[in-house]
Amino acid sequence: MTQLRRMGARAALLLALPLAACAPPQSGNVVNANQAQVAQRVNLGTVVGVQQVTVQGTNPGGELAGTVGGAALGGAIGNQIGDGSGRDIAQAIGIIGGGIAGSRAAQRATLQQSFEWTVRLDSGRTITVIQQQPTFARGQRVQVIQGAGGLTRLAAT
Repeated sequence: MTQLRRMGARAALLLALPLAACAPPQSGNVVNANQAQVAQRVNLGTVVGVQQVTVQGTNPGGELAGTVGGAALGGAIGNQIGDGSGRDIAQAIGIIGGGIAGSRAAQRATLQQSFEWTVRLDSGRTITVIQQQPTFARGQRVQVIQGAGGLTRLAAT
């Protein structure tokens, strides 16, 4: 019995490791390798607004690992409760509850606080860009750098 519990705990730990691979921070100072040595369009504008937003990242492997790990741990804990059919019921409840809790924990692990910057371009258009860093002040002039595929970031002028 204790062997099963240890195995369940180890499995949960190993399966939860992919959660460390959450979405990278959204920063105007960090660029993807495919943006290096590629011409990007630059527009100038002025920051006219900012609001804090929560970004929900994706980590399908991490969510699966959280679900499986939570189910394994919940099942191992449920296996320690009662005897006979009571133990089977506790184990089933532990597996289901642990799976749900593990999945939710994996989803929460990808949440990031960020900012949605509203910029009025010199052309008169207004756009928004979500990124964490650097931070800007209202009225500050910025470069709006747009690369292939529409990936856009802000940088100080």
